Amino acid sequence: MANRLANRFRPHRLVRYLSDPPFALPPLDILIRQSRQRGNPTEEHATSVARDCQTNNEFQFLLHSVSVHSCFKVDPHSPFSGKRRSLNTGSRALLCALASDESRSLDTGVNLEIASLAVKNYFRDVHGVPEEDADFISRNCPSFTTKLVKFATTSSQDTDGPINEKFFVDFYLKKEGGSVLEPVFESIGRVNATSPVTKLDVSLSGENGLFRKFEVLESLGCRRGKIWDVVEGNLEILSWRTEELQTTISFLKEHGVQNKDMCVFVKDPCVFTMDLEKRLGPILQYLSEVGIQKTVIGDLMKFNPQGLIKMPVANFRERVDFLLKLGLTSSEVQKSLSSFPQLIHLRLSNLTEKIEYFESLGIEKAIMSKIVAKLPSIFRHSIPKNLVPKVQMLEALGVSKTRIKKFIVHYPQLFGCGMDNLKSKLAFFEANGVTGNLLVKLITWHPRAFSLSVDENMAEKLKFLVRKGFEVGSSPMVRALAACLSISTDSLEARFVNLEGLGFSPKEVCDLVKKQPTILCLSEKTIRRKVDYLVRTMRRPTSELLKCPGYLLYSLELRIQPRQKVLEHLASRGLLRAGAYSLSTILQPREDVFEERFMKLDPDCRCGKFQQSKGLIMLGPGVFAEASGGASEAVH
Repeated sequence: MANRLANRFRPHRLVRYLSDPPFALPPLDILIRQSRQRGNPTEEHATSVARDCQTNNEFQFLLHSVSVHSCFKVDPHSPFSGKRRSLNTGSRALLCALASDESRSLDTGVNLEIASLAVKNYFRDVHGVPEEDADFISRNCPSFTTKLVKFATTSSQDTDGPINEKFFVDFYLKKEGGSVLEPVFESIGRVNATSPVTKLDVSLSGENGLFRKFEVLESLGCRRGKIWDVVEGNLEILSWRTEELQTTISFLKEHGVQNKDMCVFVKDPCVFTMDLEKRLGPILQYLSEVGIQKTVIGDLMKFNPQGLIKMPVANFRERVDFLLKLGLTSSEVQKSLSSFPQLIHLRLSNLTEKIEYFESLGIEKAIMSKIVAKLPSIFRHSIPKNLVPKVQMLEALGVSKTRIKKFIVHYPQLFGCGMDNLKSKLAFFEANGVTGNLLVKLITWHPRAFSLSVDENMAEKLKFLVRKGFEVGSSPMVRALAACLSISTDSLEARFVNLEGLGFSPKEVCDLVKKQPTILCLSEKTIRRKVDYLVRTMRRPTSELLKCPGYLLYSLELRIQPRQKVLEHLASRGLLRAGAYSLSTILQPREDVFEERFMKLDPDCRCGKFQQSKGLIMLGPGVFAEASGGASEAVH
């Protein structure tokens, strides 16, 4: 009776029912009731069957047993794999009865879990794929497993009995004309699973197997689930030997290509080829001849890899020679090519025309080489559409030709700014009283103002300075604005507070900044060190800073301390009265003037004995520094 019931119902219906989460049988009373209704006449028999299902994790055993009957291979590592015994009559009859209950059917009608298990075992046992890789495939090929389940649920009518479960996936592939690569490629990101899979002569396992190549690509930073995006356009590399693949990758790495860029090159069959070294050989030899490191190739390939590989060495040579003849060193040429790889693809006539135009503005060839080394992308700009209009704009503002030349030398980035952007900046300055000569001074002394945001930077700085007592459109306002362009408003507020903390009133701080706005660029630590030296060592009041704010800008080690030691020595000899000279008299003169005024008072000041006793070293004629000290801020 039980065997007849078992044969009446499709095995996949048992699987479908048992796969319904939460993967547990109903309570015992329900099992008993359903068992009696479905063919077990006595309550005692029904209870026995129900208890049998709930004993020793019988549910999982039944699930795996049904999967065997459904022609899917049982996982040999499962704790139930050794229980290839028949289900007892009552349990089998109960399962058949429950499976025939249409109300318990899943909407999907499939069991992807068991299909996934079949795929995993197929790749592991039939193709020798490592356990981890087989598991990855089975978990990431939902389209394939769905088709596999549909095939399993209909194939029983077309066969004379259950198919050997070990070869069920293989049977499906042969029956449907599928490829073993279909689930593999789906697991690495192939989305269009309906399109035919390209036939490749490639094994799945082994040193030259597909999964070994996946490991190589993963070492470049490619995620396993996204490898298809990398190899889709260049599937031929999957048929390479692993050694060939690694050789090409090593060649690219040796020449400056980083992992994050490597996957881009792998996609392009014109770039990622086995004869890459042969194609780039002449260019590499030339780079070696002129002293340019071969790693520049990696930067050049980022922009136009095909163009570089196909470029005749003569074309490459003439562009590099042009830069070398312009006056750039080999190191500067390398940096220029790395930062602006388009340069190697520009026409030689294009490069020559740009140099001739800048020479017409009075910029000598030697200076032009420095501009190109600093900003090689200047070659990208059109002369009539970019360079000429911006030079004319500066001329219209009243900037002299000499200043235009200096402007270009110090800030060639101007040519990278759009005309609308520049016009909006000029309109902002004029609306805030920065016009005429003040505007010319601002943009020529601090051309970086053209690169800053109006709303997020300059407008906020102007409001801040007005609050601190600066007059709109005044020269001190322009000088202070120029000094604090790269400093946030919060940092400016903190620096004003720090200066007030030295004993100055808000008005005195404002006067201090008006006289020497560059003070805003100094850190709190730097200011406090110098003020501490002023008060403790030089024994001068901080009020002297109001007369000589430039004191805070001089180097403590290279200017202030050496001169103070000279004055202390002269005072100890009675040749100079302590505090007789102001800070400006001591610090502002050039070194030769200071030496003539003070050091001539005592010949010992010029001798090495004095320098050694005072812990000084001579840096030049009359220029001293502490032997243990180093340079800090620049000397102004």
